[in-house]
Amino acid sequence: MYVAFSGFPHCFKHVFALLLTTFRVAANGFWHCCEHVFMYVVTRS
Repeated sequence: MYVAFSGFPHCFKHVFALLLTTFRVAANGFWHCCEHVFMYVVTRS
């Protein structure tokens, strides 16, 4: 019982890190897309 209980926070930490990494990659991709749109608008005007 104790082993499972102590292993749970460790598992949760890994899941949290994975979610954080996924969010960071998604955010980077979003800003990268915004930059392309911004540059497109600037060069068109």
